[in-house]
Amino acid sequence: MALRSSQNAPLRSSADASKAKSSSGISPQALQSQVLSRITKLNDRDTTENGAEMLRALAAELRGEELGLMLRTCCSQLNTDAGTSQPRDKQLRPFARARLVQLLGDAGAASSVRLTRKTLVWLCRSMVRTSSDGDSSVRDAAACALSVLAEGTVAGGGPLPADAAATPDAAGGSGGGGGSGGAGGEAAVLSIFLKPIFEHLALLEKRAQVGAALCLAKLIFKVGGEALIPTLPRLCARLAQRLEAPGCAAHSELLQVRIFVIWGVVLCGFCCLSPACC
Repeated sequence: MALRSSQNAPLRSSADASKAKSSSGISPQALQSQVLSRITKLNDRDTTENGAEMLRALAAELRGEELGLMLRTCCSQLNTDAGTSQPRDKQLRPFARARLVQLLGDAGAASSVRLTRKTLVWLCRSMVRTSSDGDSSVRDAAACALSVLAEGTVAGGGPLPADAAATPDAAGGSGGGGGSGGAGGEAAVLSIFLKPIFEHLALLEKRAQVGAALCLAKLIFKVGGEALIPTLPRLCARLAQRLEAPGCAAHSELLQVRIFVIWGVVLCGFCCLSPACC
């Protein structure tokens, strides 16, 4: 439940990040080829650990747009079980997809002070989408990865750059670019995580709803009630709305989310005035 306080810098705008000096000087095409080559190693159990270590090392040395390109390339290799233009023998196996999404969560959290909002949005959407994977181990890994990423970024949210202001999200509240740090900054970054979750909760596919609910439960458990307080009334109202929706196929999972919300808030000694919370 404890938040990491080491990441205390704001998310950087794409314009700022593009000014960062490249540590490798490698071209985008060559970098993409490198990343794909290392991802391929994940698909063989004999080379999985080696590929994972190589990807971690690469993420640690990259900056700005190079880091964003690497993470987005990794994201593009997920969700291959639900229809893709890739040949079947080139698709990642379930254990490789699970390992890749886990690496994305770890690398994103470790690089949180170097992430642009665009890259963070891409990561969140990809992880939530992967939480509806056909394999249960991949779904669980995606939800865990999202919670790890949230724990590593929400605490150090700070004020988002003006050109990266978040729009009002599905859980309520605006991102507040150029606002003050602290709770306001945390709420702005948290909104980036909540938006794709509630979008998937509104889909009519059961697996998408269950996966999104799992993401939300793990995120709340990791981030804790204190970070949720600014968005709590709206979050509770949206949970109640989803539970009462005719197409809701994830009742038990959403009820578990509500329990996590109440538990986290009680630990913070905060009483929500919204009856939807209880």
